[in-house]
Amino acid sequence: MNKQDRLNIDTKCINNNSLNSSQEIQEFLEGYEGYQHLFLIGFESDIGAQNCESRTGQELGPNNFRALIEQLQFPSSNSFYDVDLSSLKLAIKDCGNIKPVISDIEATHQKLESFIKQIRELSKDSIIVVIGGTDDLNYPALCGQSAYSEKLNLIRIDPSLDFEDKYRKQFDDLEPQFLEHHQSHFKMTLGNEIILEKLGEVLFYGIQGFKIDQDHLDQIQTKLGGKFQYIYFDRDIRKTMFDIQNQEQNQCKASNILMENRILKESQQIELIVNIDLTSIKAQNAPGVSEPCPAFGFNTQEIEDIAFNIGKQENLRIFTISEYNPAIEKFQTGNVLCSIYQHLLLGIGERLKNQGQVIVANEYEDIGQQELEQDYFMQQAGEHLQLQNFDFDPSLQDFK
Repeated sequence: MNKQDRLNIDTKCINNNSLNSSQEIQEFLEGYEGYQHLFLIGFESDIGAQNCESRTGQELGPNNFRALIEQLQFPSSNSFYDVDLSSLKLAIKDCGNIKPVISDIEATHQKLESFIKQIRELSKDSIIVVIGGTDDLNYPALCGQSAYSEKLNLIRIDPSLDFEDKYRKQFDDLEPQFLEHHQSHFKMTLGNEIILEKLGEVLFYGIQGFKIDQDHLDQIQTKLGGKFQYIYFDRDIRKTMFDIQNQEQNQCKASNILMENRILKESQQIELIVNIDLTSIKAQNAPGVSEPCPAFGFNTQEIEDIAFNIGKQENLRIFTISEYNPAIEKFQTGNVLCSIYQHLLLGIGERLKNQGQVIVANEYEDIGQQELEQDYFMQQAGEHLQLQNFDFDPSLQDFK
């Protein structure tokens, strides 16, 4: 069994139309007891973009991401970071996609929130990665996690505040109906008293001045007080890097500025949620988003470094990546998305390696035998279903 085969990744549901059941998740946890568990969820929805009349296509993101992951043979080990993922106690479960409820963003959000709660009911310390989809996914992800956390810190890597008024034009152009969309989910967050009570530090990292309304900043500051921080991309990050390079002839990375922030240095015992909006990346690196930014934004290496350092945080619970739109551009942006995911895993691997969470030789043999038995079982089950002309009843699956 080669190193790639030894990576503990369960991807049997990639072509499945429904999410994993609680039983499947429980079997995965029991099969990799003592491992760092990571659950991958696709948010196959662009209703948020439809509701604010933005460019759609984000619903294609999760499956295009998986296709590229398979094509690029990610995740793999990386000699640059000296991390061999195949030798570490990291087990990954691809849980499938959240299917949208047509024209019903609230019901779609409820499905993601419920599935995160289903995972948390079985595994409170695992890492959940959600691939979008529009970035309204961040609200149900936060709701799902907050039900199982006493306190939460939130880092949003985003050029804007997502604090616009809720608005959707009606077909008859009468009075607007106030429904959430992808630009208002943080406003919804601050309107949720349960979440607000559990929020610790909130950091918006890399906001861009021309996308920010000072009135919105003031409203958030009033609501959160000293718990709220914002760091501008152009004024703070780039200027700091430029000044340090000039004064000290020292290379300063965007990720270093983030890692020195108090939300990561002083709050390591508080559970952490991190959201990356791909519109925070410069358009020449990631053009496949609905609102690309040609002038400002992180470059590929900077966002990779950020993902790597976030992966090293032991308190990380939710990591989301949103706004990948293959309908606009598929491959270049998709490769950046895959690289963010890869570097997140390498950061997790670096932490596990430093903690001594390494697979010993006889565990490789046990895992290999387990995979052979699972493959044999799946083959026999498939033959049995063909013989019986079995009709699949989707109502038997959780959260279709």
